[in-house]
Amino acid sequence: ISKVKLKSVTSAAYNSISVVWDSVDKAQGYEVFRMSETENEYKLLKRVQVSYGNQKYVDTGLTPGKVYYYKIRAYKMSNGEYLYGSMSEEMSAYPKPGKVSITGITTEGVSALTVNWKRIAGVSGYELYVSSNKNGKYVLLAQLSGSKSIKYRHIKCQKGKTYYYKVRAYRNVSGEKVYGDFGAVKSGTTSCIDTVSGVKAKKVGYDYVLI
Repeated sequence: ISKVKLKSVTSAAYNSISVVWDSVDKAQGYEVFRMSETENEYKLLKRVQVSYGNQKYVDTGLTPGKVYYYKIRAYKMSNGEYLYGSMSEEMSAYPKPGKVSITGITTEGVSALTVNWKRIAGVSGYELYVSSNKNGKYVLLAQLSGSKSIKYRHIKCQKGKTYYYKVRAYRNVSGEKVYGDFGAVKSGTTSCIDTVSGVKAKKVGYDYVLI
């Protein structure tokens, strides 16, 4: 049986890693081996049945920020015994929060913008960064604790100016923050003229209204 070729080992969530490899001809299954950064040898983690197309296994219940190493080998059965191919090359990753998607930016007059983003499961909070240039330097605008904090009102903005935002999630682990990747940059522009307020309408006659 041929040697397995690992395609990718990537974080799937704050506590899981996705392992993907190419199919091996005549294989009846695969064995997934794992070693953590605190261990010195690989251990059999799971026997995985053959599936159509790319083979995949998601390893769950992991510690965020901790590095895990993986190897795969194929097998088939003959007369009740396992026959193995060579072990794959090693690949590693660590679990981290997923990317944060900004869902909308609302203009609030000439001096404020509200940024909303999608909630990510299992995180301790979010960091919002801002820049006046899409490809320029971004600075930390706000650090919001709690997984339910999914919007921020940016005040004291300049009139008629465009601001660019990006967000990343983090999870606290043993006093340290494990960060996810930034999502796509989104922009918002303040108004050039402030929003009219205090509007009232009053009936004055049978055929007109005073505004």
